[in-house]
Amino acid sequence: MANVQTNLSRIDSEKKVLTDGYLLRYQVEQAFNEARLRWWEKSIRIGATFEKAFEAVRDRLIPGKGDYLHSSVTQQVAQAFLEDCEFFLGAYQAAGAIVSRDTEDWVEELMDEEDNPVTDGAGNRIYVKRKAFDWTFDTGQKLRVFSSRPEALRGFGGAVGIDELAFHLRMAAMLKAAGGRAMWGYPISLWTSHNGEDSEWNLWLQREKQKGEQSHWSGQTTTLEDAIEDGLVEKINETRGLTLTREEFVEQTRAMLGSEEAYLEECMCVAQMRGLPAIPWIDILAAQRDYHVDCRTIVGDAVQGQRIDPSVEAVIRENLWNALDASKRHSLGYDVARNGHLASVFVNETDGRNHRCVLNVRFHKCKLPAQREFIRQGLQQLHGMTGAGDSTGLGLETCEALADEFIGRFDMVNFSTFKPHIIGRLRGAYQDGRKIIPREPEDIAYDARGILCQTNGTRTTYTETKNPANANSHCDLAYSDALAVANAEDNDAGPTSWQAVPRYGEPGQVIAHGALARPGMPGIPPMRHGWRTPQGVFV
Repeated sequence: MANVQTNLSRIDSEKKVLTDGYLLRYQVEQAFNEARLRWWEKSIRIGATFEKAFEAVRDRLIPGKGDYLHSSVTQQVAQAFLEDCEFFLGAYQAAGAIVSRDTEDWVEELMDEEDNPVTDGAGNRIYVKRKAFDWTFDTGQKLRVFSSRPEALRGFGGAVGIDELAFHLRMAAMLKAAGGRAMWGYPISLWTSHNGEDSEWNLWLQREKQKGEQSHWSGQTTTLEDAIEDGLVEKINETRGLTLTREEFVEQTRAMLGSEEAYLEECMCVAQMRGLPAIPWIDILAAQRDYHVDCRTIVGDAVQGQRIDPSVEAVIRENLWNALDASKRHSLGYDVARNGHLASVFVNETDGRNHRCVLNVRFHKCKLPAQREFIRQGLQQLHGMTGAGDSTGLGLETCEALADEFIGRFDMVNFSTFKPHIIGRLRGAYQDGRKIIPREPEDIAYDARGILCQTNGTRTTYTETKNPANANSHCDLAYSDALAVANAEDNDAGPTSWQAVPRYGEPGQVIAHGALARPGMPGIPPMRHGWRTPQGVFV
């Protein structure tokens, strides 16, 4: 054993690890599966990657286990994995076993799913910054962690683990690279939830299952119900200080996912026929640029009786709108949510055709009046900004209040009715190279990728899939972006010139004097006819 100061006698004992209580029974089963080739078909939210961090630490502390390469979907997820590793180093008093923590940065050409170079709208090849994290243990063994990159697997000698394989950009290439490691006798571990019936992961998995005992792989399937039976809800309550019942936890999870199909796929390991990506990956990758955008998540903290969450009040006082160029035209999209999914305010700098993300604020469990006040601050401050919000369901009252106050500048949109058109606008902007998003955070790109479409005759339906870089979003960020793009292209994104005249609502009714007037108001040329009409017809 390495480092006699640590609790290695406990970390390498299945019985003692189960008694320690850090891992539940299904996690311990995976941790002590000694097969060289393993797959784990699993539900979301059950701590699978947390368990893999335990394995990574344990096996680097034990001499003779060798090096380990861990590949996550994104760099953010890779860093979260290292935080889990730190937890287990502390839990088993082994922090002193790390003799060095290093990082490696480099630039490489961006490749698509078929290993072809990705280019931008002008045909230029795109290069991206990469980062890897290397820990060396006192056993001489190394832990190397980075985001999805098949080339690294091919050149690495040691055990390999691939997290959420079904959601990697180049899933087929990752599977192929992992297979090459397996040929050389290295341990391989694959674990993921599902991402469609026709995904490379599911097709591969079904082939291995059909082989039965002839398969060289050892498999484990853990549904959400399996995890709950082993005490998942009680562990969450203990860790988070909650008092959820098992039934409440399932109900909340169903509400978060939004549909029975999503629950079956993401929690019950039943892959669904989901269709094809509405926006090709290659177009999303080509839209990414290296620049900073304030993309923050605000978590609701209001108590009963408070109209505005204190966390939102703090952001309003900070005034994020000050960072935007008031001389530019901006278009805002608002996807409304109170619990479960994220509410998202997405702002693009635009000329009505080209769209560059400049702000994205996400609200998680924040009160609707608080969200409205944040948007209201922006519309009051940036006179060249217009917006559109999803007025279906919870969004009706909130969007109606904004539309009443900012007549001609904020529109209520029935997202259910206009969904194909709105998504079509976003897809067109990506495909034509007219869309720019930041490379970080990566959840913006993954959210756009998560919109799937399926055509049956003349009918096209769209479904949302989970975001592997942001568990709280199921295309909420992408839909708010789509609203912003559609608002800019189908309605004026802002007048070409402003006039300081009285602002009117109904004829003869002055709403505010000295406000900057909007096209369509008295004395101002009418706004171009858009795609939202009282009859709900495209014109």
